[in-house]
Amino acid sequence: MENNTSNQQTTGGENHPISVSVPSPFKKWAFRLLAMLLVSGCVLGGLEGTLRLIGFGDHPYFFQKRVFNNTEYWTENPGFLYRFMPRTQARSPRPVMFPVKKAENVVRIFVLGESAAMGDPEPAFGLAQLLRVLLRDRFPNKEFEVINTALTAINSHLILPLAHECVEKDADFLVIYMGNNEVVGPFGPGTVFGDHSPNLTTLKWGLALKKFRLGQLVDHLATTFATGSSANAWGGMAMFQEKQVSRDDPRLQAVYDHFQSQVRDLVSLPRRSGVPVFISTVPCNLRDSAPFASSVPSSLSDEDKQAWQAHYDQGVQLKKAGLLSEAFLHFQEAESLFSEHADLQFQLGQCLIQIGTPEEAPTHFLLARELDLLRFRADDRLNQIIRDASKGQISAGTHFLDAVQVFAEHSDYGLPGNDLFWDHVHLKFLGNYLLAKLYAENVATVLAMQSGGGTKQAVAWLGAEQCARRMGLTRWGQYQMTSTMFSRLNVPPFTGQSNRAEVNTVMAEEIRLLRMEPDQEKLKAMSDLYLATIQNDPGNWLLYDQLARFLKAVGDRENAVIQWKKVIELVPHHFMARYELGTLLKTSEVTVGLAERYLREAIELRPYIPQVHSELGLCLGRQNKYQDASESFQRAIELNPKDVNVHVNWAIALNLMKKNDEAIHRLEQALTVSTNSVPAHLNMARFLAPGKDWGRVRYHLNQVLRLDPDNAEAIEALGKVEAMTPGSAPQ
Repeated sequence: MENNTSNQQTTGGENHPISVSVPSPFKKWAFRLLAMLLVSGCVLGGLEGTLRLIGFGDHPYFFQKRVFNNTEYWTENPGFLYRFMPRTQARSPRPVMFPVKKAENVVRIFVLGESAAMGDPEPAFGLAQLLRVLLRDRFPNKEFEVINTALTAINSHLILPLAHECVEKDADFLVIYMGNNEVVGPFGPGTVFGDHSPNLTTLKWGLALKKFRLGQLVDHLATTFATGSSANAWGGMAMFQEKQVSRDDPRLQAVYDHFQSQVRDLVSLPRRSGVPVFISTVPCNLRDSAPFASSVPSSLSDEDKQAWQAHYDQGVQLKKAGLLSEAFLHFQEAESLFSEHADLQFQLGQCLIQIGTPEEAPTHFLLARELDLLRFRADDRLNQIIRDASKGQISAGTHFLDAVQVFAEHSDYGLPGNDLFWDHVHLKFLGNYLLAKLYAENVATVLAMQSGGGTKQAVAWLGAEQCARRMGLTRWGQYQMTSTMFSRLNVPPFTGQSNRAEVNTVMAEEIRLLRMEPDQEKLKAMSDLYLATIQNDPGNWLLYDQLARFLKAVGDRENAVIQWKKVIELVPHHFMARYELGTLLKTSEVTVGLAERYLREAIELRPYIPQVHSELGLCLGRQNKYQDASESFQRAIELNPKDVNVHVNWAIALNLMKKNDEAIHRLEQALTVSTNSVPAHLNMARFLAPGKDWGRVRYHLNQVLRLDPDNAEAIEALGKVEAMTPGSAPQ
C-alpha cells in the first residue's frame, strides 16, 4: 500500500487543495484589542474585588441597608460625602431610618437640599418636620414618612445623584430647596472642599469613577501626594474667608451652567420616574444680614479711594449717631465715586428705610447681596435658572414654588429680615413654617387629585403656634437655638458684618428674656409638656432627643440617660445619642465602663469626629487606662490639630505614664496653637517643677496670672518658687 504524503484530497478523480482561512489585519487587531480589554477587565475587576475584600474604601451612596429586629431598613451612610470632599471636612448626614418595604397607606416624601433645608440650627423644628406635621393634620388617614436628606455645605452636584437614589426608594414626592451653596460648595470657585471644577463632564466622570474602590484608591493617592497631609477639620463658615468671588468673576459662568444642567435633570425626573418633584426659589435675609465682604478696586485712583473712604466712614458715624439724612448724603457721595461696594449699598438701603422712604430700598439691598464677595446666598441668576427650568413642567410632574415671592409678601417693604431668618439664609421657626406650608399646600393639591378629590381644600391649615406645640418647641428650645446662633454669629465671617453690634444687642436681649430661672415647678411643667408631645407622637425619636437635652441642661442626668436610651431603641444606629450617653455616664465610677462602650460604638459609627475620640480619652483616663487614653487623644489631634484642650489632656495622660518629656513637648504644641491657654501654662509649670527649671516654671505661672489673676494654685506656686529662688526677677 503506497504511503501518500501529499497535502491533497482526491474526490471524484480530481485533486483539490485544503482551504485555509487567513484573518484579515483588521480582524487580527480587533481580536488583540478584545483580548487586551478582557485581560484588563479581569485585572481591574480583581483589584476592585481585592480592595473590597480587605475593606478599603467607602460605600458611595447616601443610603445603605441595615437589618433591625429582622426587618430591613434604609439608613443614612455616614461616609456619603467622602466621595465629594475630604473626610475631616465632611459633615455626616442626620439619622435616617425607614423600612425597605413601604407599608400601605404610607406617603414617602424626601426633602433634599443644603443646611437651610435641613433645618439648621435645629432640624427638629425645620422644613421636614413641619411638612410632616402639616400633612398629618390635613390627611389624618394617611401616614407620612418625611425623610430629611439635606446636608450642610453641599450643593446641586451632590443633590442630583441623591435625588436619583431617592426615587428608587419608593418615593412618592421629592421636595427640593437648594441654591445657596453653588459657589462655596463642592467644585465651586469659592469652595474649600478641594479644587474648583469648571468642566461638568469631567467632574461627572470623576465622581462616577469614585463609586468604585479602585477610583477611590487613585483619588486617595493623588490627594496624598498633592497635599502631603489630610485637610483641616471642619471649621464652619470661617474657613471660606479668603475665598472671595466677585459678581464679574469669569468662573461664575461655569457655576450657572452647572446649576442649569443639574436643575434641568432634576425637573425631568418625574418624566423618567413618575415621582413628582416640588422645587422652589430660595429667599434670603436681605434687610438685616449685612454683606460678608466688600472691596474698593485697585483701579480707583488714590485720590478717589481716599475720598470714597472718607465719605463712607463719615456716613457710618453719622448713621450711628442717628443723623440719617446726613449719613445718606455721604453714602450717596461715596456711591458717585464707586457704587460696586456691597456694604455701601446695604447702608443706603438701611438709611432709606429709616428716613421713611422705603420704596427705593429693595434695589440697594438686592444689589448688596449680588456684590457680596463671600457668596453664601443664592443670587438672582440662580433663582431665575430655577424659574426658567421649571416653566411649563407641571404637566410632566414638576411643580414650581416661588418662596422668594411668598417671603416678600410676608415681610415689611418686601424685604425678608431677622423675623424670618437667624442669619443670612437659615430660617427661624416662622420662616420654616412659611416654607413648609408652601410645599404642603402643593403636595396636598396633588394628593387630593390622586385620590379623586380634586383640588378643593376646605380645612384650614394648622397655624405656626399649633405646629410648635405639636413639635415640642418650648421656651427652652427657643433659648437653645437663640444661644447657639448668638455664639455662631460672633465668629468670622459674621464678625465682619457692619451691623453685627446692633444685631447682637437684639439677640442678647432675646436670650435674657428666654433664659429660665431654676424653678422646680416651671421645670416640671416644661418636662410634662415634652411628655405630652411624646404621647401624641410616640414613634418620633426627635421628641425624646429634645427632652433628653432639656433634662441634661437642667441637671437631671439620670432621666436624660433614660431618654437617650429610648432614642437608641427607636433608631438603633443613632450616633449622637451614644456620644451623649458616653459623656454623661463617664462621670461616675459605676457607669464609666458603660460609657466607654457607648463611645466606642459611636466611633465605629462616625470614626472621623475628633470630639468623640477626645471624650473616649477622658473616659479611659478615668479608668486609669492611660496608654489607651493617650492613643485616643492622639487620634483626636490627627483629626483636629488645633484643639488646645485635647493637647493638654494628652499631655496629662503622658505625664501619668511617666513620660514627662513627651508631656512637656505636647504642651509646647498646645501653646503654639494658643498662647492664652491657662490649662496649658499651668500644667507646663507643674511638669517642669520636678526638673527644677525654675525660670521656665516662673514664666508659665506668670502667664497663668496674666490670664487668670485670681488663680489660687498659680499664686501659691509662684510664691513658693520665688521663696526658693530669692533675687530672681519675675518674668
